[in-house]
Order: sequence, then structure tokens, then C-alpha cells
Amino acid sequence: MKKIEPSPFSQAPKLKVGLQMKAKLAADLLSLSEAEFADYVRRLEDDPLFGELLELGIIRYRRFPRTFSVMELRPELISDSPAKSPEPLLSEREDTIKLIRQIGKEDFCRFFLYNDGQISLENIKKELSLSLSQIKAINQLITDFEVQYGVWYQPKDRGGYISYTKIASIQDDLTIGFFWQNMTRGKYIIEYERLKEEGFDKAKISQIKRLLRKLELANTRKTLIFQILEKIVEQQAKYLKNGRLSDLSLLTETEVAQDLGVAISSVSRAIQNRCVETPWGERPLKFFFFSSKDRLKLLVEKIIEEEKTPLTDGKIQQSLKKYGISVARRTVAQCRKELKILSFRRR
Repeated sequence: MKKIEPSPFSQAPKLKVGLQMKAKLAADLLSLSEAEFADYVRRLEDDPLFGELLELGIIRYRRFPRTFSVMELRPELISDSPAKSPEPLLSEREDTIKLIRQIGKEDFCRFFLYNDGQISLENIKKELSLSLSQIKAINQLITDFEVQYGVWYQPKDRGGYISYTKIASIQDDLTIGFFWQNMTRGKYIIEYERLKEEGFDKAKISQIKRLLRKLELANTRKTLIFQILEKIVEQQAKYLKNGRLSDLSLLTETEVAQDLGVAISSVSRAIQNRCVETPWGERPLKFFFFSSKDRLKLLVEKIIEEEKTPLTDGKIQQSLKKYGISVARRTVAQCRKELKILSFRRR
């Protein structure tokens, strides 16, 4: 009886990378800035092998649910009668913006923002009657938009700023708009069964394995960031709808890590120096994670910030009751000291 050789892709989802090495690579990708990761993804997708597998239907994109591109919200780009943008990036690209308006919102989204790789460059040229240079100009504007508007600078208490990468905008209806196109397109779906049918030679199999390993690692980062945003929307829906600090729910990194089945360190890396736009302004992702004590300190700080005349710790204790919080006066004093806020006599 002829011996049946196992397919080289039969174990494809379990590529031979040590668990420790894979964890380190995933951690390294999480530590990349959004601009660095976008560049990493572009290099992967510029690989001719990626294009070949995409054309064969072996690789495809799957958008994350209830997400979109924030570029859809820019009236300078898609409005029928837009005002001229005062922002340099857009005002300096008037020819490209006019081109996008001529294309129209529907085709701009279909062929550019949400192109899942199934629409080739030749098809875009033919369908929209565009030149290669015009297509490149539109894609370059999308790339530059990510870098220009995907940053937020938060003032520090003692002067200076903290730089955050703006990854998404959470809307009133709790949908998530991404600033970065690699997140807008979603994760890679890899059809390993299709690979087994193609009959690639051993040299090409080796190349494909290396590429797929990198795509799977990119998926790990993309999926984790989306899942954390999804968890924030789920847990902090009341706050996101009305902006009241008292409606923030208790949420810890440990709890989220357990729910998602990942290490706490992965969650910590994923939320580090990243922020989102909300209906109430920009918020660091860390803003949504806190214990009961963190919540108490947040409310003590808010009460003191809003005081017309300096309040004693006892008065702050009474004010906390309207938020449904009953604590001892000495607990208020301890929180105030940890916040490095002076006593009422010295404020």
C-alpha cells in the first residue's frame, strides 16, 4: 500500500515556533507604535507572495463587527458641498480631495477604505477611470491621515505633554471608527485547506510558512486591541453615552486578561500610550481601567476641581454620597494625599 505523505500544511496553524519565542514576537508587535505597525503591515502586504495568495483566495480580510473608518466622518472629503479645510494636510491636497469627491463616498469606501484585496489595481483604474498616479495619491492621503490625526497630546499637571496614539473614535451609538486602515480592514483569514490543494513546491512552502507566521502574529495584535475596545464599550456604555464619571464601571486589566484568555502583560502593553476619541473628548485607554479605590480618587479629584470654595474632607465625604459612595473621612483624606492635593486650609 502506498504511504500517504502528510500535507506540509496539515499543521499550518501550529507553525513550528517555540511558545516562548512566539510570545516574545507577539509582545514586540504590541510594543510597536501604530505608525510602526502600519509600516510593518505595508511591507507584508507589498510582498508579491501576499498578493498571489490574496488572488488565489487563500488570504482574505474580515472586518471586525460594528467598526468603520473615521475618514467617513470627514466632511472635507465626502460632503457634496464641503467647506475648505483649515488643516494643512487636507488644504494642501485639494486636487486629491476633489478627486475623492468626484468618486463619491460609496466608491471611495468600496475601492479604497474597505478594499479587502479582492479588487485589483487594474479594476480600480478601469471602474473609476483613474490613472495609477491618482490611485497612489489617494492611498498616500489615507496613509498621511493616519499619522497626522492619529495622535493626541494630553497636558501634564506639571507642564509638558504626554503623547498618545489615537487608535479609534467611539461614537454615540457605540460603534468604533478606526484611524488606522490596517484595523479598518480587520484581521486576516487564512484558508489552510486551500493551501493543501495548490501543490506548491517545498521551497515555496517554506516562504509561505514564514509569511503566514507573520500574518498570524499581526492578527494577534489586531484582535487583542479590538477585543479590548469591545470590552470598554461593553463595560463603560453608560459613561460613553452620558459622560458622567459616576457611571464608570469598575474594570481591571486582570479581569479583562482573564476574560480574553491572555496574559495581563499583554493587556498592559495593548493599552499603553493609546487613546480613543469619545463624545466627551479624548480619553487614554487606561482611563477606563480602575479599581474601586481608583474610582473613589477620581471622584474626590472631580469634587475638588469643581469646588467654589475649598471643601473640608468632611464636606467631600458628604458630597460623595450623591454618587452612592459612603466612606470614612480619613479615607477621603488618604485619597486626597495620594492625589497630592493640599488640605482645604492651604488650597
